[in-house]
Amino acid sequence: MLYRVIPDADVVYPDSYQRNSSKDKRILECVDNFRRQYIYIYPDRKPLFLVPLNECDIEVSVTSQQNIYI
Repeated sequence: MLYRVIPDADVVYPDSYQRNSSKDKRILECVDNFRRQYIYIYPDRKPLFLVPLNECDIEVSVTSQQNIYI
């Protein structure tokens, strides 16, 4: 079952929650490239959870352990 957080209409989110910066977009491109390679190499494995949606339904990268130098 999918659980989606529906933002409260009274909450005002900062601009960074509503749009991705150029650096964020580049990271998402790298993550998508990794995801495609993973699917190609391991077609029988479950998909990885790499790009969730934030409170404003914008794709964000799970960056807790990523070391990406752009």
